[in-house]
Amino acid sequence: MASKLYTLAELSEVTGIPESTIRNYRKRFEDYIHTAQDGSRYPKYTDEAPEVLRMIARAYKQGMTHAEIARELNLNYAQSINHAQEPPESHQTALATISPAEALGIVAQAMQMIADQRNEVEALRAEVKELREAINSSSNTTATQEPPEQQNSQQSQTQPATQPRRWWQIWKG
Repeated sequence: MASKLYTLAELSEVTGIPESTIRNYRKRFEDYIHTAQDGSRYPKYTDEAPEVLRMIARAYKQGMTHAEIARELNLNYAQSINHAQEPPESHQTALATISPAEALGIVAQAMQMIADQRNEVEALRAEVKELREAINSSSNTTATQEPPEQQNSQQSQTQPATQPRRWWQIWKG
């Protein structure tokens, strides 16, 4: 049995909702107001559309927000799927042409890369631990040595004072 398809004018007449309001509802709730193409340049609305539009109109009259109405529609009506949002078939066919052996090879390479990265991370952690220990041991030995003011005064006595080079002097060489 073929279902009834409505034009915008017919839908307005059946529901008692103005055409402009139906257009507004369709923009806001396009996933729930289903249309079908019958060869004409204007969309035709499915036989579920009058019921959905009446529900939306009642909800707005009751003071519900857009989000609340969308939640109610989601609970009571099916959403339509827009095929234009799906990835092109070229992506699907590219994945379908991989043989199981090739897929296993790709997975094996990925697993080897993960293992190599894990080993590298462990080595870096060990190096960080060694550096922290070296910093801690050097700070402990520095604390037992004489204060920095005395070290600086001893160094200034043994080495001639040099002026720090300015940035333009470094550039000139």
